[in-house]
Amino acid sequence: MTSSPAIQLDGVHKSYGGGGAVLRGIDLEIDEGELVTIVGPSGCGKSTLLSLIAGFERPTRGHVRLHGEIVDDKSPRERRLAMVFQSYALYPHLDVFENIAFPLRIAKLPAAEVKARVEETAARLGLSALQRRRPAQLSGGQRQRVALARALVRRPSICLFDEPLSNLDAKLRVQMRAEIAKLHQELGSTFVYVTHDQSEAMTLSDRIVVLDAGAIAQAGPPMEIYERPLSTFVASFLGSPGMNLVAPEALGLEGTSVSVTVGVRPEDLRVTREPSPGSLPARVYVVEPVGSETWVTCERASCRLVGRAEARFDARSGDTVHLRFEANRLHRFDRATGARTGEPLESLAPAGD
Repeated sequence: MTSSPAIQLDGVHKSYGGGGAVLRGIDLEIDEGELVTIVGPSGCGKSTLLSLIAGFERPTRGHVRLHGEIVDDKSPRERRLAMVFQSYALYPHLDVFENIAFPLRIAKLPAAEVKARVEETAARLGLSALQRRRPAQLSGGQRQRVALARALVRRPSICLFDEPLSNLDAKLRVQMRAEIAKLHQELGSTFVYVTHDQSEAMTLSDRIVVLDAGAIAQAGPPMEIYERPLSTFVASFLGSPGMNLVAPEALGLEGTSVSVTVGVRPEDLRVTREPSPGSLPARVYVVEPVGSETWVTCERASCRLVGRAEARFDARSGDTVHLRFEANRLHRFDRATGARTGEPLESLAPAGD
């Protein structure tokens, strides 16, 4: 007998008053122990979806199930979830120990168990030496670890994260991302993680759910979505820089219908100074060195394309460069609908100039 998913959303809709739908027909199952990341542009419904799971909101239609049980009418406390917020939401008058202990004291656990759990969780998150400090005496990264500890000290089976690292600088985000991944591996709990950061989604997730205007545009393992996006929306949203989506003539393709948009990832478009067999000339628009490589935005056939060059690539705006790509790394989309088409591009080759 198979067990129920940890979280199940059945045809969930959410709308407010006379406004349009924020979520439209969400069907999603999240298995026990999975780490699922919800991504999408601002206003797509990410945080609303998390609020429905947490119990802060109720669906207009459809049902939310936790471990097989419909919980639409249950309060957040009754759902026994843990949640980590973007704002940390620490109590400024309490020290680190008491901030972490707070949910255990509310649950009226024995003092000895509270002490043992807090110390264990503090040690796991590198907070042991900070337990008598108050939030104002902590760095941003330390405060975020306290917020994590307060959520995890309850030993929840499900933990929800609402953009928890967005207030941190780039270096701290990378450090905390690694800590969250390690915690998930150690605890085996179900994590649902909302973020606008594609790097977090790609590196943390067992699965990514991409939302577009309140509906699921695509869901699957990170590399599956990255390598086979089902629409131009997903293709352009996931990846930094985003996928080039251009008319076929921009890539010199012969025999390709004008009703098709062709996609190529910037890392699959090689930019060189010298021509080679099958390469295409283009004009440099802007050069962006990023250390280990250089991103070059080029203009060709009234389109702009971003490609990758070597770290010390030397070119200026207006220079002529040459583009190369492998046909099997191209993607084809219907120009009218944006949907991926099954017609292969492998047999096509640049016409050359």
